[in-house]
Amino acid sequence: MSPPAGLSSVVVGGSIAGLLAAAALSPHFERVTVIERDELPDAPLPRKGVPQGNQVHVLLPIGERMIEELFPEIHADLLAAGCDEYDQAADVPALTRCGWRVRVELESARVVAFRRPLFELVVRRRLMELENVTVTQASVEGLVLDDDGANLAAVGLRGGDRVAGDLFVDASGRGSKTPKWLAQLGFAKPAEQQVRAFMGYTTQFVEVPGDVFVAGARGLAAMPLPSHPVGGLVMPADNGVAALAAVGMMKDYPPAERERMIEFLERARTPLLADIARQSVPVSEPRAYRQPGNLRRRWESLANRPGRFVVVGDAVASFNPVYGQGITMAAYAASSLRAVLGDPSIDLEALPQAFFDRLRKGVDIAFETAAGSDAEYEGAELQGFESSGAEQADYSARLEVLAVSDPEVAATLLEAFLGMRPDFLDDETIKAKATAVAGDETLAELDPSAYPEIVHCRQLTPAGFDGGGGIRTHETPDDA
Repeated sequence: MSPPAGLSSVVVGGSIAGLLAAAALSPHFERVTVIERDELPDAPLPRKGVPQGNQVHVLLPIGERMIEELFPEIHADLLAAGCDEYDQAADVPALTRCGWRVRVELESARVVAFRRPLFELVVRRRLMELENVTVTQASVEGLVLDDDGANLAAVGLRGGDRVAGDLFVDASGRGSKTPKWLAQLGFAKPAEQQVRAFMGYTTQFVEVPGDVFVAGARGLAAMPLPSHPVGGLVMPADNGVAALAAVGMMKDYPPAERERMIEFLERARTPLLADIARQSVPVSEPRAYRQPGNLRRRWESLANRPGRFVVVGDAVASFNPVYGQGITMAAYAASSLRAVLGDPSIDLEALPQAFFDRLRKGVDIAFETAAGSDAEYEGAELQGFESSGAEQADYSARLEVLAVSDPEVAATLLEAFLGMRPDFLDDETIKAKATAVAGDETLAELDPSAYPEIVHCRQLTPAGFDGGGGIRTHETPDDA
């Protein structure tokens, strides 16, 4: 789509989803207005509108690549601002339900590390370099239809002003009032799916002495499981700071006080988390965050909705943060918007449905990953959602067993998740390996206090992971 000069677009919400959506809109509209109720500081500071801003965040590699398409060289900007970079497969030992997953050096698992306010600041500064984008501090309080009642024509602001436009993007987050406002205008609300496993985080940013980690590690993850709903992690952030997080599921919430937080971490499946916490030096106060669970609004299936508006980010789907998908799905939405805007066969009237159909592909994968996992917790509350079933659960369990000893399976599991490519798990070689193990098999001699060394191997990415081709092989140093 290539709109003629004079068209304008409006984005409601100036968090990461809104910033990325505005970047996607910029080449196609003469004016792009972002409306944000918070004052946006020119400093890496938390703000009221992002209650999870003090928590640990992760950006999957596929999400970073999409952001790089919107803002070329932003990876370099993030590193220049002090963000770190690490290999999630090799540098952060992960304790699964079957034991320590094999650590492999995996180029496709390299991720950028940051604190949320710094990441958002870097993105916002890049957006404000675009001459046709402006940010207005205001509160949106309603939607205005055109004279025919078919399309959105403006948003109403507190105080009575209106901001008109030709395309509107709701990026106002999980608490979006758009469904309510549409109902007031006589339209239907989107159907919702929910899986509530009642998670809670407490994060404290710390400095970790250099001799705490061994075997080349830079972090540690032992996340909650349905059989053990208490866990945590420590991972790099930025400017020499690490994120230390305690995580609890099914209302077993970690406290927001350092000593009690460490006591909570002592209940994790490895004593290493609490040991690391004791040796770390705090650079912030512990901050708690709670969320009932995963929420998806099925905008793509809503036939009765006004034209010329789309929804992105948490206003479409918000996930248990344990799975690190929020920022990535904001990037996926912006990438989807960029794609439909660049299609000359799609006009403004057809754009919303084309966008939602494209977005659905990514949301399906992310929601099945997060909600499907959380549905396994005893007592989890499900609304409009059915898990993938016993057969898929059995296959996943077999892969987890293999991943504690087989570097190929460990790498494939990570690539499937980090690249949002669950089809990688359909590889015939991987399937054949899975048939040879029992799904309830565990390690006979698990030492939760000692994580493994890195298994060095040559890694060639599977076809499709990053647009390239090839096959994957693993070689030990003796074979190389």
